[in-house]
Amino acid sequence: MSLPLLDHARAQNKMLFRPAELAPMMSVSRAFIYQLIEKGRIRVVRLNTAVRVPLDEVERILTEGIQ
Repeated sequence: MSLPLLDHARAQNKMLFRPAELAPMMSVSRAFIYQLIEKGRIRVVRLNTAVRVPLDEVERILTEGIQ
């Protein structure tokens, strides 16, 4: 599935997303994204204190939904 937002991200070589960027893509709050991360339902990369969601995980979520 090709989504314009993901196509743009690929064109810009954007590989990691902040939870605050993912929330509007899913039409949910940032707090809900963090809850899903805490429950292990969204795979993240931690860089020191920063939490980032890899592009392939964003694609999975937008195509398959949260499992």
